[in-house]
Amino acid sequence: MDTGPFKKFLSDLDTSRYRAISSDPVKQNVIFLQLESVDGFCLWADFEGKPVMPRLRELAGKGIAFRNAMDMSHAGRTVGAEMLVLTSTLPIRGRPIFVNYDLNQIPSLPRVLGEFGYSTMSFHGYDGFFWNRENAHRSLGYDVDFFRNSIEAEEYIGWGVSDREVLDFAFS
Repeated sequence: MDTGPFKKFLSDLDTSRYRAISSDPVKQNVIFLQLESVDGFCLWADFEGKPVMPRLRELAGKGIAFRNAMDMSHAGRTVGAEMLVLTSTLPIRGRPIFVNYDLNQIPSLPRVLGEFGYSTMSFHGYDGFFWNRENAHRSLGYDVDFFRNSIEAEEYIGWGVSDREVLDFAFS
């Protein structure tokens, strides 16, 4: 797999416009947070003069947040959005790409970060077998993944572990 174009992109990136990227040569932590069922505008919205999502806004203020991201995926919306963000590959019509395609050769964010010496981890509050996510995440280059069965939690919302519990587990 040729990751040369991605490495060139990273080396050519004008980091001066991102105050969150340090000029310190020490490797920085990279925290990538993708939320389902949360519209991006809510992050910057205020209600009665106060932020609707104060903690997420604070976190976004310390890094790079994308204000205009919109999920336009088809079947398997969540995995389509993950594929889009992790590989810059647009979702395809029909069954989700995590189920039907070999992902081992596709350049991906976890794989590129791994080449730069980072350890990569994935956390998801639902079952890894759903949409073949567990296999797909390994194929995309994640070193370790955690799903509902490996997260000790007391709070469940809908199908899975609550976001609060997943984040508490990830940062513990």
